[in-house]
Amino acid sequence: GNIIDFDANTTSYTENGGGSYTFTNDNGESITVTVVDDVVSNIQNQGAIYDEILSIIGNESDVLVDNNNGTYTHTA
Repeated sequence: GNIIDFDANTTSYTENGGGSYTFTNDNGESITVTVVDDVVSNIQNQGAIYDEILSIIGNESDVLVDNNNGTYTHTA
C-alpha cells in the first residue's frame, strides 16, 4: 500500500456511513478510509489480515487442508 504521513494528534474525523471515515488534520488535509474495502483488499492480496486468519484457524483447528485452488477445508 501507499505510505501517508498524517499528524493524528490534530485530527478530526467524520463517519461517512458504510464503513467509510474521513480524517482531516488542522491544515485541512484529509484522507478517507473505507474499512470494509481495505479489509477485503488485504485478504484478497494475502496481506497481514489474511495471514492472521490462517494463523488462528491453523492454531485452533484439528485439520486444515489447502485445496490448492484458493480454498481450504477445515475440520474441527
